[in-house]
Amino acid sequence: MIYGYIRIRSKFETISKSFDKQCDRLKNEGHVDEIHADIYVVSSEATPKFDKLLTILKPGDTLVVTDMFRLARNEGDALTLIRSLIVKGILVRVLGLGDFDMRLLSPELLDGVIKSAAEYREIKKNSILEYIMTKIELDPEWKDGRPGKEFPDFPKYYNLVKAKKMTMKKALEELGMCNSIWYKRVKEIEANAAESKEEEKGE
Repeated sequence: MIYGYIRIRSKFETISKSFDKQCDRLKNEGHVDEIHADIYVVSSEATPKFDKLLTILKPGDTLVVTDMFRLARNEGDALTLIRSLIVKGILVRVLGLGDFDMRLLSPELLDGVIKSAAEYREIKKNSILEYIMTKIELDPEWKDGRPGKEFPDFPKYYNLVKAKKMTMKKALEELGMCNSIWYKRVKEIEANAAESKEEEKGE
């Protein structure tokens, strides 16, 4: 089983941008069977979905993330976690590191890869902050980010799945959507339907 994991780490990340980006990469590059996600994580302990995923993973399974720091907040914790998963016979794939088999690395080489990734992350973060500050200085109303995917055909696929004329897996494949977004959209549709019924009763 190939599991994907998404972590939106703080309020400074745009949900639609970060979630969709991670989801797309996990599906298209990681070829995951299932995705688990923690949204707006403010501390290393506040990862209930990831904690549950760790209890599900078994030898032979694969855990895929887009970036090493979706697994942990610092290089030490990331290294400890990756080593523990490797010992259990679980393959860890980090798409941002080149998506290679970490089980083939010696402890020293694995440590070097993690440290290099941490150093690169710090350089990249500083460059991004400098870019944003420059943009804001030039235009105080400037905003970063891109709109999330709309999936205009979702209602059609939702009705097909609800009527049992199509499997959810098939609908997800054709829409290019991941499980988490599907369930989120289903909740929105059902909430709107319930609200409409209440309004009709009031009339």
